[in-house]
Amino acid sequence: MQRPTLAILGASGYAGVELTRLIALHPGVELVVAGSDRWANEPVEARIGVPLPKLKYATPERALEHAASCTAVLLATPAEISHDYVPRLAGPTKTTTVIDLSGAFRLRDAAAYARHYGFVHQHSALLAEAVYGLPELGRARIAGAKLIANPGCYATAIQLAIAPLASLVTGRWIVDAVSGVTGAGRKATEAMSFAEVAGDVHAYRALRHQHAPEIAQGIGGPVSFVPRVVDAGGVL
Repeated sequence: MQRPTLAILGASGYAGVELTRLIALHPGVELVVAGSDRWANEPVEARIGVPLPKLKYATPERALEHAASCTAVLLATPAEISHDYVPRLAGPTKTTTVIDLSGAFRLRDAAAYARHYGFVHQHSALLAEAVYGLPELGRARIAGAKLIANPGCYATAIQLAIAPLASLVTGRWIVDAVSGVTGAGRKATEAMSFAEVAGDVHAYRALRHQHAPEIAQGIGGPVSFVPRVVDAGGVL
């Protein structure tokens, strides 16, 4: 029996690298496309430490072209990139299952994207089709979905923590959460440099983080969310 074929776009980010490694080790699927502008034409196995002798990273456009014929495509790309890629992969005439790890299709309200993600969402029909992919709270809907919006990191932990109480308690939820610097991705910035975070804990995007509306949508009530970045090695 032929194994399902998978493609990963954005395979050189932190999430993309780990996703590539996990899928390469999975005996039930075959990774046939790995897209990366950073590592285009390099052997995939050299970056993930798992034998994949025939697979090289493809440029994003070439990877997108080949991904359309795969059983499933996983997008480990920034939200604005996923916003542009998904219409080329998902829709009424498409057969590929798309799993988007960004926030581009998590929020049901298209108008919320300009405020929380910095771009105007132009694909309302696909937003309506997308299924929020938190299996502990919606496994049945995910099983038959063709477009799955993978939940955010903070949003996953917070919703699962609140879920047992959400039906018993009403009012505004107040959440204080911490994360390491890898949550910000690979891009080098002063705020995420060692000198800035070593031995420290500091808040960022307080009360305006993009995961706040996602959490509120999931728990069905208002939330005040303050995320903090922490030097996990030196503080915790």
